[in-house]
Amino acid sequence: KINEAIRLINAGKSDEAVTLLEPVADDRKWNTLGSALYMSGRKQEALDCFRKAVEAGNEGARQNLEALERVLGISH
Repeated sequence: KINEAIRLINAGKSDEAVTLLEPVADDRKWNTLGSALYMSGRKQEALDCFRKAVEAGNEGARQNLEALERVLGISH
């Protein structure tokens, strides 16, 4: 489902990717779900997902988290 969601995001169907991923019970979903939420304009929810992805050990999500924090003006 995560790979399918990535295909949907790449096809410009981020809302469909969100719908697909939200019920998935797998910590590997958080970075992809965050990306889909961001692309859907749901930045605060994306931020939460990227944080969960980093907590789950996804190093790629750290870059997404830091980039979104810069966009939102969040400093540490």
